[in-house]
Amino acid sequence: MVQAIAVRARSASRLEPGLLAWLGVIGAAWIAAYWLEVSGAAHLLHHHTIYHSGQIVAGGLALLSVWQVMTAAMMLPVALPAVLRISPRTAQLVFIATYAAVWTGFALVAFAGDMGLHALVHGWSVAAQHENLIPAAILGIASVYEVTPWKKASLAACRRPLEINAFTYSRDCLASGWALMLIMFSVGVADLAWMVALTMAMLAEKTLPSGESLRYVVAGVLGLLAAASVLGAPLL
Repeated sequence: MVQAIAVRARSASRLEPGLLAWLGVIGAAWIAAYWLEVSGAAHLLHHHTIYHSGQIVAGGLALLSVWQVMTAAMMLPVALPAVLRISPRTAQLVFIATYAAVWTGFALVAFAGDMGLHALVHGWSVAAQHENLIPAAILGIASVYEVTPWKKASLAACRRPLEINAFTYSRDCLASGWALMLIMFSVGVADLAWMVALTMAMLAEKTLPSGESLRYVVAGVLGLLAAASVLGAPLL
């Protein structure tokens, strides 16, 4: 009996090979994000830089490629509990591919909208005079969305999926986290301070027992940041 308990305890203390592999992917993504920031490559892939370079298609494709690094660094930790419930390993890979594709679709829509917004601002003098309100609007939208019924419902579905279906889970998590990831898109790829802050917020909402109520805290913080942005603080 004692020996059996000891064997189970040793087994529980070991990390599953699959978990180690995914943690390695997440760690590698954060290392890559760090390199992108310190090397200056992240600045070259910022949507402002891409728009003014005139190379919108090539720049957009490069941005979407690097977005995969951000998805692995920020969104894979959030999805990891669901991933580990799937077997065999090939099914996990299909799940992750679907998850990445959904978030890439979001990035593509955000990029297209951002290029249109840049064109509007640079072609309309009134919009150019109030360009500083755009970051405040993005933070404000994210703050308001945190307390909406849509956020509540999608977060609940993402926290406690009835079944681990790749598309359904990805859809629910996109509905839950799109506003926070819109902030990340606005900041640009590999801004480590925002990456850490937003990842911690999404992880807390998704995994902590009090996660559903924490969205009110996140909303409050984002609301304060929106107000600071209106006053001129360069947050995004």
